[in-house]
Amino acid sequence: MSEKKNDITSDTSKPPQPIEIFYSYSHKDEDLRNELEKHLSVLKRNGVIAGWHDRKIVPGAEWGGEIDKHLEMSNIILLLVSSDFIASDYCYENEMKRAMERHAQRTARVIPVILRKCDWRDAPFGKLQALPKNGKPIKTWNDIDDAFADVVAGLKRTIAEIAGGPLAGLSSAPGSPTTDPTLVSHAPYSGMEDTAEIERLQENLETPVQTQPANTQEKAKKSADDPAVQVPGITSRRTLIGVIITAVLAAVAAISAAGINKCANAPQPGHFSQTFIGRIINKNTEEKIRSAKVSLEGEGVPLVAYSDSEGVFSFPINDPNKEIRLRIEADQYENFDLRVTPAKNQGIQDVRLTPKTDKTADLWGSVHDSSNDSPIQEAKVTLDYVLGMQPVDTDSDGKFSLKEVPRKSGEMVRVRVVKEGYKPHTEDVVLGGTPPRFKLMRK
Repeated sequence: MSEKKNDITSDTSKPPQPIEIFYSYSHKDEDLRNELEKHLSVLKRNGVIAGWHDRKIVPGAEWGGEIDKHLEMSNIILLLVSSDFIASDYCYENEMKRAMERHAQRTARVIPVILRKCDWRDAPFGKLQALPKNGKPIKTWNDIDDAFADVVAGLKRTIAEIAGGPLAGLSSAPGSPTTDPTLVSHAPYSGMEDTAEIERLQENLETPVQTQPANTQEKAKKSADDPAVQVPGITSRRTLIGVIITAVLAAVAAISAAGINKCANAPQPGHFSQTFIGRIINKNTEEKIRSAKVSLEGEGVPLVAYSDSEGVFSFPINDPNKEIRLRIEADQYENFDLRVTPAKNQGIQDVRLTPKTDKTADLWGSVHDSSNDSPIQEAKVTLDYVLGMQPVDTDSDGKFSLKEVPRKSGEMVRVRVVKEGYKPHTEDVVLGGTPPRFKLMRK
């Protein structure tokens, strides 16, 4: 990538970013999603998490782009599983598949939350450890609050692991994996597939061992001739070996705990020690640029993020002393390449983009009534998915002109035409081609 001179300023007053949670769900399960959000309220109020779902899209925003942006930015993606979720083409083909891709890339943690009974274990996410415990559907619990409390406890363990240790405002139930460093150290970042096995190991370590009485001389003598008598002796030896192994594992656990406590503040592989935060603005006007795509290259970090309504984006960083490379792409602006070392650039970083000036095209055409082909005056014509383009009105001849569209000649744009008393009309048009002639149908 080419390297441009960057203009970066710092604001060290920016607080740490909460872990963003993305809810992927069917609208038929909205009541259950609301209940889950209520149970996560303490984590939200303490600034540990920030939840997002499609009901938070503001009027006028392009919903597909908003969903994609938050799906790429989230640290944890919750799949709220039910038969309706699996039957939804958008949930399954778009959100779930992209979530599993990010999970495989180790840029996000995907957790299935089983809401209702359905055939989910053969789905791509069926290999992941689900919540509540043992994948028991929430609707089947005698007390639904118990089910949601179990989900919250599991999420706390995952959040603590992603953060690299306990967070302010995050507590764990006694005996949970969060309070046992040996369990935290064994939990894999790439998924929760091994959690059940870890819990079984913990139960085995805590199970008292029953000792066997020593063999008498008579039994020892008889055992040489009767194999059945050898079983207690063998069991006793195995029990002794088990006791020794248990003692060794306990010692290792204690040493591991001491080592983890000693190194709690040091960066560890798979844990994020710093968040790199940037803000994208117009170099000329200082206007904040939203929905800009930020691609980041570097080991152990997410690949893509998008700027929010304030132009802000963020990445969790494994090693803040290692140089990272960013490419920023936004409509109507020149691409921007940046090399930066997070440890040397604390706080929020302002990145100024240069507007495009030489890659524009004009679009003109006309609007007519579909029944009699008469021109339609004062119809509003605008472009979808092109930021900064203001609507224009047709004149008395039904003609319109959109100047300096930030696209090259030959590229396709989607034109939207709206007029009171007529049905809205959208159509894809090639810039620089034959001027379009739109026909509107009366309502």
